[in-house]
Amino acid sequence: MIRHTRSVLEQLIARAETFVAAGEERLTAQRARIAGLKRAGGKAEQSRKFLKIMEETQVLQIDHLRTLKRELETAALPGRLR
Repeated sequence: MIRHTRSVLEQLIARAETFVAAGEERLTAQRARIAGLKRAGGKAEQSRKFLKIMEETQVLQIDHLRTLKRELETAALPGRLR
């Protein structure tokens, strides 16, 4: 596993948090599109498939953020990262 400096980890965490927040906004928008399609009597199957992919991607982004935060926590231990 690649070990990053504390500064790099902090930057990566900030970026990952931005991606997670943007992902939540996109998920909300996609859910609204699906609801709109349903109300209009339209087909939403492809939109639901895309939502599932988006949700799976969001889970991966959140997991990555957690991994970075754990790495930062261990960076505080003596003999670890700079």
